Amino acid sequence: MIRPIVAAPALYPDTGLLEFLRLYESTYLKQIKSKYDLFSKKFVSVKGLIVPHGPYTYTAGVQTVTFGLLSKLLNLKSVTFIFISESETFSNKNIGIYPYTGWETPLGVVQTDNELIYKLSREPGCKIIERFSEKETAIESELPFVQHYFSDINYKIVALAVPKSESYEELTTIIDHFPRETCIPIVCSNVAVGNNTSKVKQIIGIANKFIPMLDTITIQNECDGAFQTGILALMQYARRNRFNLSLIEQACSQDFGDTRNSKEGYSSFFLY
Repeated sequence: MIRPIVAAPALYPDTGLLEFLRLYESTYLKQIKSKYDLFSKKFVSVKGLIVPHGPYTYTAGVQTVTFGLLSKLLNLKSVTFIFISESETFSNKNIGIYPYTGWETPLGVVQTDNELIYKLSREPGCKIIERFSEKETAIESELPFVQHYFSDINYKIVALAVPKSESYEELTTIIDHFPRETCIPIVCSNVAVGNNTSKVKQIIGIANKFIPMLDTITIQNECDGAFQTGILALMQYARRNRFNLSLIEQACSQDFGDTRNSKEGYSSFFLY
């Protein structure tokens, strides 16, 4: 079963998408290169990501830098990206596994890792989702960047849905079971700017609690979603394995002409 396109054109262009991605790649090329020069000196091996999702008008710059940098740092010929998003409609207490064999975007179909999905479905606390809303588009909005930047390697995805009420401990255990050499967990979550500095302190506090070897995080304003299950699970995963956390890129919707009273911010992080 192939998941059809849902997010276009509301979140991203349904025509001219490849040209759009190429334009953003050239626009942010210097930033990607400078960050690569910094991380390559540290011999970084990326173990997880937090990446924003939303209308490309606001998020595409952060996503471009994040996936562009990852493609340069990733020294693998085969990889499975484990996409994790919170679900408002999936209310089961288990961690949900989307049942698709592929996800369609305007650039083609992204294949899923069906062998890993089968193994996950037999894990305690995991369950194939039977009823869900196709209006949840967080994962779909990330996939064109994966298709664009990783077309020269063998990649597949697994898509997980986590109920908002779910404890992060169980998700951490699931993430920890993935083969670290070939799987990269990616949490789709908006973490960044706004007008409330207290939420910045919240996420930095969480990071300092969970990750003993922590790079400096400089986020200027609000961290929306600081207590989301996926973020907490990824930070606990980092703590168990003594990984570092580093801010990769950030942007605010105001930077792109957002005139609403409530501004939104978007940031990405690497675990390494």
